[in-house]
Amino acid sequence: MNAIPKAYLRDRRLRASEQTVARSRYGNWREEHRFALAQVLAHDDFLGQPIAECDQMIRQALQGLPSLTDQISAPIKPMRSPHRIRAQPTQWHQALNQVFGVDLTRVPTLGIDTVLVLASEIGPDLSRFPSARHFGSWLGLAPPTRISGSQTLAGSQPKVFNRAGPALRQAAFHARRSQTFIGTAHRAHLARMDTAKAVKATAHQPARLIYALLTQGQKYVERGLEEFEARRQDRRLRSIPRKVKYLGLTVRKAT
Repeated sequence: MNAIPKAYLRDRRLRASEQTVARSRYGNWREEHRFALAQVLAHDDFLGQPIAECDQMIRQALQGLPSLTDQISAPIKPMRSPHRIRAQPTQWHQALNQVFGVDLTRVPTLGIDTVLVLASEIGPDLSRFPSARHFGSWLGLAPPTRISGSQTLAGSQPKVFNRAGPALRQAAFHARRSQTFIGTAHRAHLARMDTAKAVKATAHQPARLIYALLTQGQKYVERGLEEFEARRQDRRLRSIPRKVKYLGLTVRKAT
């Protein structure tokens, strides 16, 4: 058998014998196995059809927007990260740029799928929100006000009736490995609070950025990890006098 020499090349840490590895190369597909596999394939094909129809409807909706009458002459930048949407991403990226007037996908953790949700929920006009705090409260991402120390007091929490807030939470959930300012801040949140609170605090950061970008019309500029470390070092230095005063000590300059 030709399988024996190939089985001889198995990993030396594998405890199974050469004959066992050779036999494992041949499947034992019974009739019920083939039936289950056919069912899974049919289910995948069934789900693929409505997904394709949804993608087609999204493309038609974007093409029908008034802002798409003029085409952008500038070249479209490549994607910063892979996104779930694969059908004509350049066209959707270009359409979203024209709808909002700024490129929201430059904000870390925001992909085309998240920005599409923002376009359908809030649009480019945020004048109905007086400030970024009001916008964050509407999204359900603002910190609770009924708190005492680190404990949240009893009472009903405000209900969120939009999809933008959950979309930002889902985007912030994947910020742990992001080598950006928001990713570093998210890892710092995870170090001192549970995952749910850290995700909420992280999602509040891009929400404030979105409000600033859409109301001021400015481009997003990544601040980088160096600025985050500098700000954290500055907070530590400013907290030293307060800690010294709390301990009843006195700091004197070296002569």
